[in-house]
Amino acid sequence: EYLKKMVGDSHAINPKLAFVPCLYFKQMKPALVEKYRPYVDGILFPYRHEMGKSNLSEWDTLEKEVAAFRQNFGPSVPVIVDVYATRHSQLGDSTPAYVRQVMTISHGCADGVLIYCHQYEDKSPKKYHVIKTLFNQWAGEKKAR
Repeated sequence: EYLKKMVGDSHAINPKLAFVPCLYFKQMKPALVEKYRPYVDGILFPYRHEMGKSNLSEWDTLEKEVAAFRQNFGPSVPVIVDVYATRHSQLGDSTPAYVRQVMTISHGCADGVLIYCHQYEDKSPKKYHVIKTLFNQWAGEKKAR
């Protein structure tokens, strides 16, 4: 009831204000989906390969996991993939190749790509350049349209 009121009141003030909760794949249980689907304007989805063994080194389940969010929340609910570029407390660190692959696949199957967390050129130059290169490439593609 609280969430229903909060989302309703915020949409009344500004219809462009979106409720975009962070949902992990394993949290997407039927009861949660049924209860909260009417109030969700989008989903921030941190990808961790949860259809298989959780890790930050494989990306083969990414498209299927995004498709499952679309199936459960509907095709009009945007899915934004959150890419772990920073070390995870339990899953360790990702590689520049992993970041590139997850970003690239997400760009093709999701509605947006977010990087967790910002990478600095002096501290993580390889990941920094992967992220910068892809976002610049995508910005150029958008301008060309």
